[in-house]
Amino acid sequence: MATPSKRRKLKELLARASSIPLPVSISVPISIPISIPISIPLNQVGIFISIPSYRDPQIVETVEDCLKRAKYPDRLFFGICEQNVQGKDPSCLFSRSLEQRVKDHYIFVDSIPFNEARGPCYARERIETILLPLAKAASKDKQVEIKYMLCIDAHTLFYNNWDEIIEREFEAESKRELEKSGGGGGDGTGEEKNGFYFTGYPPQYTHNKFTNRRSWRNCANNRNVFMRCTRFIGNGSPLFVNHHLSSSSTRPTYCVGMSAGFIFGRVEMFETVPYLKNVPFSFLGEETAMMLRYFTHGYIPKTCPWQVVQTTYNRSSRPSFLSHQTRIQKNIIRTQSNQKIRDLLLGKETDIGKLGDKKSVQEFEKYMGIDFKKGTMSVLAQCGISGYDTNDDLVIKYGLKDLQSVLRHCKITREKQRPLITF
Repeated sequence: MATPSKRRKLKELLARASSIPLPVSISVPISIPISIPISIPLNQVGIFISIPSYRDPQIVETVEDCLKRAKYPDRLFFGICEQNVQGKDPSCLFSRSLEQRVKDHYIFVDSIPFNEARGPCYARERIETILLPLAKAASKDKQVEIKYMLCIDAHTLFYNNWDEIIEREFEAESKRELEKSGGGGGDGTGEEKNGFYFTGYPPQYTHNKFTNRRSWRNCANNRNVFMRCTRFIGNGSPLFVNHHLSSSSTRPTYCVGMSAGFIFGRVEMFETVPYLKNVPFSFLGEETAMMLRYFTHGYIPKTCPWQVVQTTYNRSSRPSFLSHQTRIQKNIIRTQSNQKIRDLLLGKETDIGKLGDKKSVQEFEKYMGIDFKKGTMSVLAQCGISGYDTNDDLVIKYGLKDLQSVLRHCKITREKQRPLITF
């Protein structure tokens, strides 16, 4: 309880404070307009990172590097589906370096016995339907709003300040799309004319198998890569290869492929279009099927001009998710999954995921330059040029504005007719 002397001193201080005039530059608002929502500050935007892992020896190192290289690590939330041999394989649940973040609900782990693994699609779908809601609930208590989601592999390295770079590029492209649509779309949500997301095959880092050390592979000016179609595989989906963007690339451009090892977009896209289900042991072709689903829901794939991650495509250092299945078992199940993917690419109804109504399968084929029924791909698809690309996009991708020069550069002069394998 305040004494009489303390009350007297407090009154004197208040009187003196009220007699001091405020500077002219300071304005005190009387009330906050109702149209401005009082919510989480803009600088507290969070990213949810989805990582499926099958007995991957580099999963802990991937999460550590992600946090170490981020500018705002306390705004990152992880959803990891670990399919491990308990007590033998590295786990984020039992890592000393990540122990506190697991306790503080920044890292959520879905542990599955390795012999119950059903492939990467199964793991990604579990992360989006089980772990993402948990992370969003936990983020509210930390005054962070999960606005974006990043899908990567469990063997990934990150560039310094990767989170700031990719958010900046995404928001800048959102503004460009908004201007193109006359103020009616392009913020990446899919509710407007053209939603979008970033994707592409990450460049490969070098790995010393003797010292088990990973290091960056230097790429010119940290330019990213875009994707080109090369040929068809058994389930009717195209196979892609990388091609480095030209040194004149300054903004994102359209991408004719999608890589599950790097997808970045607004979290609403992943909630609206969850990953494929009921396609166990599918590994090739599911990315094109997901790309079709995103496209028909109004989301267009684009390539970020700057590298933010690198990965490895060498599988000799980690077990395969097919290793615990017999050859007959996995062939039967994979054939069934491939047939479902094939049906989806042809626009048929399947139990692996519904197509959207914003764009059609025919529009997707025109965008890709591919006819899934005939099994043909255009020379533009083989050059990585989409149906939406303009001459300016050719300059971004190749540094060449003339289409004939691009075709000569790629050494492609005619369409390749490749029959599809039917089941």
